[in-house]
Amino acid sequence: MKTVILISGGSCSGKTTLANIICDIVGTNNAIIISQDNYFIDYSNFIEAELESENFDIPSAFRLNDLAKDVESIICNKKTLLPVYDFKYRKVQNYKCANLSAKYIIIEGIMGFQCQYLNEIADLKIFVDTDMDIMLVRRLKRDGKERFFDFDSTINRYVQFVREGYKNYILPLKELADIVIEGNQSFIKPDIEKHLSKILRK
Repeated sequence: MKTVILISGGSCSGKTTLANIICDIVGTNNAIIISQDNYFIDYSNFIEAELESENFDIPSAFRLNDLAKDVESIICNKKTLLPVYDFKYRKVQNYKCANLSAKYIIIEGIMGFQCQYLNEIADLKIFVDTDMDIMLVRRLKRDGKERFFDFDSTINRYVQFVREGYKNYILPLKELADIVIEGNQSFIKPDIEKHLSKILRK
C-alpha cells in the first residue's frame, strides 16, 4: 500500500524544497518524488520568439493525463519509466525507472490540484502559500540558471502569464488542501514532521 502526497502552490513557492524535506523524513529509499515540470509538453520545435509568447502557466502546458497514468502504474507496482525534461532543449530527453518498493509517492507541481485523479487518490494534499513578490525573486534567480530565460524575459513572462496563471488556476484550488504551509521562509523540519504525523502513523 502506497501513500500519495500531493503538493501544489505557485511557481517558486517552495514545493520542490518541501518535497525533498518530506523525502528525507520518510527515507530517500522509501519515497519517489515526481515533479510535474517533467510533464511539460514538447516545445522543442518552438523558436525563441514563439517561446516568449507561449504560456507555460496553464493546465494545457502539461501532460497531466500522462502524469496520472504514471502514478497509477506505480501504485499498481508496474514497471514505470518517469520522464526527465530538459529545459535547454524544451523536451523530454531521458527516462528513469521508478522505485516500486517505495511506500511514499510525493508529487509536486503548480497544477497538482488540477488533476482530478491525483486529488482523488492523494492521502495528503499540501498547498505551499508564499507571497507573490518572494516567488518572483526566487524565479528570477532560478530561470536564468535552470530554465534558460534571461532577466527581461522572466519579468515579461511573470507580468504576462505567471501572475494571472497563479490567480486563475492555482490559488483558487488552495481550499482543496488538507494542510496549508507558509513558504516565505525556510521550512523547519520538525514542523513538517508534525504536519505529516497522521500519515506517518498509518
